[in-house]
Amino acid sequence: MHVTADGIELFVESIGTGTPILMIHGGPGMDHAYFRPDFDRLAEDCRVVYFDQRGNGRSGQGEERTTIPSLAADAAEVIAGLGPSAIVVGHSFGGFVAQELALAHPEVVAKLVLLSTTPGQLGAADDPAADQGPPPPAEVVEIMSQMPSSDEEYAAAAQRMYPHYMVGDPAPLIDRTRDVVIRLRPMLDGFTSLSSWSSVDRLASLAMPVLLIVGEQDVVTSRQQSERIARLVPQAGLHVTADVGHFPWLEAPDEFFAILRAFLTR
Repeated sequence: MHVTADGIELFVESIGTGTPILMIHGGPGMDHAYFRPDFDRLAEDCRVVYFDQRGNGRSGQGEERTTIPSLAADAAEVIAGLGPSAIVVGHSFGGFVAQELALAHPEVVAKLVLLSTTPGQLGAADDPAADQGPPPPAEVVEIMSQMPSSDEEYAAAAQRMYPHYMVGDPAPLIDRTRDVVIRLRPMLDGFTSLSSWSSVDRLASLAMPVLLIVGEQDVVTSRQQSERIARLVPQAGLHVTADVGHFPWLEAPDEFFAILRAFLTR
């Protein structure tokens, strides 16, 4: 099915019944497919809702440059078709969108789950003495510094990044991303928006329960970045998973889903 947001058709797919859980994928420039089939297990108790963000996957792309606030507004429109509110799960870049959604449209977010993400640029509320985490390895910096000029080049760069996202064998991630559509324009728009975006000085206003899960060995969004968020959110819980990277549900699924289910049902 499709939901229209600001004149753009967004592809939406759901499984299960009950309390809706909106899954906001990362990338940017990827689609929701890498969440599956892992998060489908939540459909035993809830309605798991996947969608492709504007410009990604099977969703449309407008003429205007996409921003984190506009993506958050799109997500709010998807929730409006589900009921008064939803539990929101955002991973990586999707975590930026999920934070903006909870800040700009708090009435539609019942609970917030942030996976392997950051609060963006530094803010006045940041602790200047706090550890910001190590820089990415040189190999990762090299890949990220080579700006692709086409969808094909971006897809090739993503393939080079996959081993760095995982501590162990990258095969599960490669399998989950086999059918993911990769597009360059939403990546360029997304990181342009991120260059001036921060949730830091607004996080204290969040009133809903928030759970953060991050891999101890995540070289892209370090544990310290989740700690920045947890320090500022009144009802935040932080779980650091040892010996895993950017996709904790792939490397420690039993631990990950036990923590997540406990939060969802609390």
